[in-house]
Amino acid sequence: MGRFNELTINLVGEMNQLLLVATGDVPALYEAKRIVQKLGELGYPPFQTKIILNRASRTDIDVPELEKTFGLPINTFCPEARRELHEAYADGKLLPPGSSLGKQISLIARELTGVQIPEAKSSLLTLLPAAWRLKSRR
Repeated sequence: MGRFNELTINLVGEMNQLLLVATGDVPALYEAKRIVQKLGELGYPPFQTKIILNRASRTDIDVPELEKTFGLPINTFCPEARRELHEAYADGKLLPPGSSLGKQISLIARELTGVQIPEAKSSLLTLLPAAWRLKSRR
């Protein structure tokens, strides 16, 4: 969203949800707070704003203090994943869904779409220790 201008102000009335992504550094957090305040002034419902901290973890940041500052909960923390991203880009592939960042992106997508990924069904055989399974094959 960046700087507010006539276009962005008009778009506020058309949005049903806003994902505000910021890093944990002071200038980015200051700008994010400024955006949240401006949205409030424009009458945008706070519950429709989701704050995502990129390249951050709960252990790096004073979460209660930050939530108090924004007046909103921090919804998601996307971890630092430079190496994973570099490898995926270098290989011309998507980020592996099992990676820490891939899991967070999947979570955000599921929350936005309401689509749930079915859990893998486990059979009794998968619950048995590997040694027992090997014995039964002999």
